[in-house]
Amino acid sequence: MNSINKFLVILLAAIIVLAGVGGAAAQNDRYHIVTTIFPIFDFTRIVAGDTMSVTLILPAGADSHSFEPTPSDIMTVQDADLFLYIGGESDGWVDRILSSFGDKKPATVALIQSVRGLNEEIVEGMQHDSSHDEHDDDGDEYHDENDDEKHDDDDDNDESDSHSHSDGVIDEHIWTSPTNAILMTEKIRDALSALDPANSALFAANAEAYINELKQLDADFRSMVASSKRKVFVVGDRFPFRYLAHDYGLEYYAAFPGCSTDNDPGASTVAFLIDKVREYNLPVVFTLENSNQVIAKTIADATGARVEVLNAAHNVGGNANLEQTSYLSIMHENVEKLREALN
Repeated sequence: MNSINKFLVILLAAIIVLAGVGGAAAQNDRYHIVTTIFPIFDFTRIVAGDTMSVTLILPAGADSHSFEPTPSDIMTVQDADLFLYIGGESDGWVDRILSSFGDKKPATVALIQSVRGLNEEIVEGMQHDSSHDEHDDDGDEYHDENDDEKHDDDDDNDESDSHSHSDGVIDEHIWTSPTNAILMTEKIRDALSALDPANSALFAANAEAYINELKQLDADFRSMVASSKRKVFVVGDRFPFRYLAHDYGLEYYAAFPGCSTDNDPGASTVAFLIDKVREYNLPVVFTLENSNQVIAKTIADATGARVEVLNAAHNVGGNANLEQTSYLSIMHENVEKLREALN
């Protein structure tokens, strides 16, 4: 090989190496979005497409209600260009670390402010810690004033002798309602567009396509409930489905409120749920994903009902592949599980 050819080979190799370095740099130069729980992660990656790096803080299989960030998690949040979180009771750690960042904290969005928050509800027979009611004395901070006209009468029409609100505690499980998922997606679209205006048209198109899928999910829930024989179900576990039950006119009984730290109900609570399964002749008693299922199995053994998982979608299982799991797939499975329970 002559000297000219050697030079060309070396030059070509250098170009390839530099192109690789440039590609890596371009990859690293993408905006970095950090999210706390799976639904936010899923909504964000769909709206962002390939334009941004999206990270999920909550480890697979972990419970968001007891999550505490590691030093590495804290650094990940601090280095983010945008940090998206719910802003509910389980996110007490968020306020602590954001305040520690001072003027170096990233842009943040608390998505609970994008919806009309509902107070956590204590239903008949539910075991709850009275101190839990006092956790948050200012639930109204999550109220969306733009929704006033649409929801003025909701709570007035939603009360019964067997249901009472847990004063001041906003139920944080907003994503369990597809209509709230739409509002969250719109908020994420706007936040990404503010961060990266050059791609705002892409974000808008991605959000519109996804919102159409969420509208179909909402229609599937409504059709399923409308055609069901029953409108009541039992969860032998915590109850994170307040918004879902509210939106679709379902009645429910459960062992604990959504954010309860209890997992050992008293005998009277279990007996009450057994009576309700028998009273309504329910074929299914629900438990949650990642639950030990002890309560639900006890109820099932006493009644002949079978145990099924109603997935709150706050996280994926320990062995789940994030690329093969989606909010929509989880919620469509919930439609079918509820169809079985209500018929």
